Amino acid sequence: MLKFRSKTYIIVEKDLKLICLNLILSKNLTYYKLYEKNEKIYFEISLFKKKRFTEIFDNANIKYEIKETEGLLNLIKTFRLRVGVLIGVIFLIFTLYLSSNVVWKINISGNNQLNDEKIIEILENCGFYVGKFIPNIKYDELHNNVLLANNDISWISVNISGNVANVEIKETLKEDINDKNTYCNIVSRYDGYISSINVINGERVVSSGEVVKKGDLLISGIVDSKAEGLRYLHAEGEIKAYVNKEILIKIPHKTEIKAYTGKVVKEKSLKLFSKYIKFSLKSNKYDEFYDKINKIESINIFGIDNLPIMLETTKLYQYQYQEINRSKQEIIDLAFKELNYEMNEALKDAELISKSIKSYYDGESYYIECDLYCLEDIAEEVEIFIDK
Repeated sequence: MLKFRSKTYIIVEKDLKLICLNLILSKNLTYYKLYEKNEKIYFEISLFKKKRFTEIFDNANIKYEIKETEGLLNLIKTFRLRVGVLIGVIFLIFTLYLSSNVVWKINISGNNQLNDEKIIEILENCGFYVGKFIPNIKYDELHNNVLLANNDISWISVNISGNVANVEIKETLKEDINDKNTYCNIVSRYDGYISSINVINGERVVSSGEVVKKGDLLISGIVDSKAEGLRYLHAEGEIKAYVNKEILIKIPHKTEIKAYTGKVVKEKSLKLFSKYIKFSLKSNKYDEFYDKINKIESINIFGIDNLPIMLETTKLYQYQYQEINRSKQEIIDLAFKELNYEMNEALKDAELISKSIKSYYDGESYYIECDLYCLEDIAEEVEIFIDK
């Protein structure tokens, strides 16, 4: 959290403590406090007295360091030349301090699958956001719009406490694949040679020993009987089949890696409600080869928490793509590492019967071709849609 008052420290070596104290007293200067850490003395001083302190220390040839913590006053001092921006910020802060009819903060609870950012985005699209005028909120309409906007939310409640909106949601439970109210067929997930069939529900349309293609119907969820006529079911069953799976891997000598140049661009901005005030005098247009890291801190003014004022610090780390040429042993090791991963994925739900591996090198890349022969349940449920 960014405090209203920043902290400024002058740091000197421990053995200079008495000399510095005498010098400060002789010049009628004051400091907040001092403490010792790691064989050094820290004088906490006013930000506005920093210049005077550094002048007398320089004149006395005393070596020192300056350390400043982030604070609103420090931020104002840093950007003091942008008078228009500061006037606007001060006016908005004053307005916020007096205001009691707008949403300053949104708290989310009850979500497991959807993150807070996604829910806040949904709320914004439905007209509810930080800065919303509370008397204008139509709760029933807002609730209905949110439910219509996202099928993953089954229930929502928005309650205002002071300037904080507490949003509680319940997420939609994923439909159980064994729900008997859902009609479906069983089709083949892969090409294969059927080994065994175990029908739990529905009508079998293939037999053991048959060769099937991907997508072929195996168990029908539509049953036609003389006694009951046409019936729709949730087909269920296990169809074991022998299937072939191919894995192809290519690892070249030459590749590109991301290499950081050491250049870092730093920007600061204030976020007031959903609006941003940029403090940087530089252009926001940078080339695409930057990794961005954002740090957001809430601002505490006069002891007031939950203000809709945030300080956002953005650091852009420049990088460039550098081509490297890996050795033959390196690409061989990488190829077999990739093969191991792909095989584990392919055999996750299957029983390996046999495998064959062929590898070769053409001077530029290393190749692996792997054929897996395995036994696996190829049953896949496909819902039947009925026009009523």
